[in-house]
Amino acid sequence: MISVEMIGRLGNHMWQYAVCRTLAERNGYEFHVPRSFLGAEIFDCSLGVEVDQTKMQYTDSYMHNSFMAQFYNPNIIHLQDFTKLVGFFQSERYILENKKNIQEWFELKNPNLELIDKLNLTDEVCIINFRGGDYKDIPDVYLSSDYWNNSVEQMKKLHDNLKFIVITDDVDAAEKLFPDFPAYHFSVAEDFLVISYAKYLIIANSTFSWWGAWLNKFCKTVIAPKFWMRHNESNGWWAPGESITKGFLYMSKDGKLYSSSDCIDEVNALGLSYSKFPY
Repeated sequence: MISVEMIGRLGNHMWQYAVCRTLAERNGYEFHVPRSFLGAEIFDCSLGVEVDQTKMQYTDSYMHNSFMAQFYNPNIIHLQDFTKLVGFFQSERYILENKKNIQEWFELKNPNLELIDKLNLTDEVCIINFRGGDYKDIPDVYLSSDYWNNSVEQMKKLHDNLKFIVITDDVDAAEKLFPDFPAYHFSVAEDFLVISYAKYLIIANSTFSWWGAWLNKFCKTVIAPKFWMRHNESNGWWAPGESITKGFLYMSKDGKLYSSSDCIDEVNALGLSYSKFPY
């Protein structure tokens, strides 16, 4: 049996769940996800076998939660049974081949599809997922108005006649930043639903944003911040270290748009200390 420790908020929990269950099923093991998994409230997914973690004995524990050490570890792929995973594991390489199953795991309970109709999410609507709240107190992470404005302008160049709607955890901040666009916060599940149904997306450097975009089966274009959590200050390195997602477009600080392939080529050309991207 493979178990995992829940760390952080919903988006981080989703990474931990997806990697734990993917690796367990790939290796033919049972899995256990703690009942503290925040996604259990909104997703129709199994938590695996129910056990008392305090009585479990593990053969190994992969410590993987250093902020700048969140890179792909091939040793984890063929892990031993009765391993507990501890960390964030935010590399698409762990889960990409299992995407269809993960999309099923993270299907919402009783999705409010009437909301999608009410917002009229047609091919002419782009959803902006703005993260305010606690991010406003972290200047290295909080995205500037330049990122959002540049992303809107680039999205308009790619697709004519778009309308923009903001989905956010911080309506007051969003209304100041996007005075021309309507801004909404529904429930966590409903916000996630809207993101996952959008045809076009501009997202924040947040795991909640990332999951909504990655699980989305309808989206044609996703624009995300280049260097992810270090968009504001990076000279070439990404944080976490493997935050480049296939198919996403990435907005730089100077307003230029890069494909995921361009970003991967840049990283590999720099010869940074972390492992090279395989895509």
